[in-house]
Amino acid sequence: VKDPIAAREKIGYMPENPPMYSRMRVCDFLKFVARIRRISKKKKLAERLDYVRQACKLEEVWDKYIAQISKGYRQRVGFAAAIISDPPVLVLDEPTAGLDPEQIRYTRQMIKILGEDHAVLLSTHILHEAQQICDRVEIIHRGQIIASGTPAELSAKIPRARSVKVSLSGPENEVLAALREIDGVLAVKRTEFAKTFLVEFEPRWNVPESISATASQMGWHIIQLTPEEISLEEVFHYLVAGEGKNEANRDTCGKRTG
Repeated sequence: VKDPIAAREKIGYMPENPPMYSRMRVCDFLKFVARIRRISKKKKLAERLDYVRQACKLEEVWDKYIAQISKGYRQRVGFAAAIISDPPVLVLDEPTAGLDPEQIRYTRQMIKILGEDHAVLLSTHILHEAQQICDRVEIIHRGQIIASGTPAELSAKIPRARSVKVSLSGPENEVLAALREIDGVLAVKRTEFAKTFLVEFEPRWNVPESISATASQMGWHIIQLTPEEISLEEVFHYLVAGEGKNEANRDTCGKRTG
């Protein structure tokens, strides 16, 4: 990097346990961070402080000392410090650690919104969080990237049957029989909901499209046609401990490190 200081100005970083001065008030600490980030003009400083106070929901603790606030609020202050200068790149390490369910939901929503016009790098051990938030995912095991792609691309690495929940407006027994006749269908199971079935099928067949075609031919309305997602937890287990372990090893053999 030719100009490391200029590069750092473009990055907002939130570690898992953000360092703070416990004897400072929340508002004063964020003013301090803003000035370090070269926000010196009064109007701009006031605008950014007002933004992070509202965006991170810090109104209740704004004038409190950091030593007096909870772990969850400290995480929010750390997040506010990372975004206060509006950097184009955000690096967030376990941003929802220590938050309650409502705070987690709100933080994930914030990350999604910021991701619309910022590059956000999220480091997390909570794989379903990555699946909900991220457009692309890299799975790292023992210091090596063993898989990279969209959540859908990673799910496709597991060579097992896919499944889809189906509900059609036709008579239940007729729908059941029609679904079983579709090429590629391995099993059709009833669910706890009336006229709703779980259809398992071979990955090489486009069964959802065939279900739509069958419904159209029979004059039935599609009430539900929802793919059952393979979780990133399943992908991770498959790649590091299951049948995909050798595949992951092959994928990383040719990678350069360092």
